[in-house]
Amino acid sequence: MMLKPVNAIIVEDMPIAEKHLMKLLSDNCPHVNVIATYSSAREAIKHLPGLKYDLLFLDVEFNDGYNAFRMLEDLDFNETHIIFTTAFENYRKEASDIDSIKYLLKPVRAEELIKAVERSMQILIGKEKLADIEEQHKAIKTGKLVINTNKVSYFIHPDEIVYMEASGAYTKISYWNEHEIKCLLSAQNLGKYEQMLIGQNFLRVHKKYLINTRYAQSCRRNKLKLAIDHQTIEIDISKDRRKEIIEAIALSNLDF
Repeated sequence: MMLKPVNAIIVEDMPIAEKHLMKLLSDNCPHVNVIATYSSAREAIKHLPGLKYDLLFLDVEFNDGYNAFRMLEDLDFNETHIIFTTAFENYRKEASDIDSIKYLLKPVRAEELIKAVERSMQILIGKEKLADIEEQHKAIKTGKLVINTNKVSYFIHPDEIVYMEASGAYTKISYWNEHEIKCLLSAQNLGKYEQMLIGQNFLRVHKKYLINTRYAQSCRRNKLKLAIDHQTIEIDISKDRRKEIIEAIALSNLDF
């Protein structure tokens, strides 16, 4: 399974400990991308607010008079996950009070590091799934369709869809977006969309095509012309149902 890249920052004032942690991450957690390292809490406080990251590997005691908990008081970390790396056992209670992912004692061991990173990933993935569900719910409430491709979900209002074309078990969706017609390949078959869009100006004009009648401009022989903003598309219509199709379009589009 390919893991999502995770951006991380290390705050560590011992160069040997920083080097050790970097080597462990490189060897065991290649999906963790260390975007910055800082050797003091003061330096980290100065730069962290301008960076976007998921994981913070944080030493507890620093040579500049700060400790990790004072540093955290000075910063707002929002959804950042914190993994403490320290030689001191006695700060474990303070670490648990701020809901850190893990408290790792130096020298950090590979198996403990892997567990900490995996726990962080599980939390991140869970939050992403929840955010996706909330986004889908909002889209559905506003009348949009959730179009699931192999990698991404898109939210498109039916009025934006010009036509749909069957492609085996998939459906090619052509829709109007930012002054051009764009296409998506949905994992749903065309029959599913036909059922979803009943009563919304959509008409099955061919075994391969479902059109939005709002964009129907003219019909010549067995070709139907769809038009939007000076762009036209010709698609086939069923020969046997030509009269029925023209009448249905005319009823839904009085200018046809």
